[in-house]
Amino acid sequence: MAFYCLSMLNIALELAKHRRTYEDIASKFFEHFIFISDAMTFRTGDKDEKSLWNDEDGFYYDAISWGGPWIQQLPVRSLVGLIPLYATMTLEPELINKLPSFKKRVDWFIENRPDMAERNMASLQKRGKGNRILLQRRWMETVCK
Repeated sequence: MAFYCLSMLNIALELAKHRRTYEDIASKFFEHFIFISDAMTFRTGDKDEKSLWNDEDGFYYDAISWGGPWIQQLPVRSLVGLIPLYATMTLEPELINKLPSFKKRVDWFIENRPDMAERNMASLQKRGKGNRILLQRRWMETVCK
C-alpha cells in the first residue's frame, strides 16, 4: 500500500502542475504513505517496537496479533515481502515550490510530526542533491547490515 500511495502521489503531483485542486489529493497520498510506512513498525504498548521486517531473513513478513504485546510474524516468502523496498520517491524542490498548498502540508507534517517524518523520509537534516527529499521506509540501514 505504501508503494501504491507513492504512485498515486506521483500522479497527483503531475496533475497538480495543471490544476491546483490536485494539490489536496497529493497531500492526502503523502500523508497516507507516511502513516502506512510508519505502521510497518508498531508499538506493542509496553514501549517495545515490533516490525514486519525480519532481520535474520532480510525480508518483510505479514504479522498477526492476538491482542496485547504478542505478535507473530508469518514467514511466507513471496513478492509481497519485497514490494515495501520499492516504495521510494524523490520530491523535487522546484515542483514543491510551485505547489504552495502541498508544500505547506509537507512542511506542517515535518514540523508537527517529526518522529514520523524522520522514520519515513530520508534524513531531513541532510537533504539530497539539489535539496531533494527522499520518501522511503527507513530501511537502508537495516537492509545494508
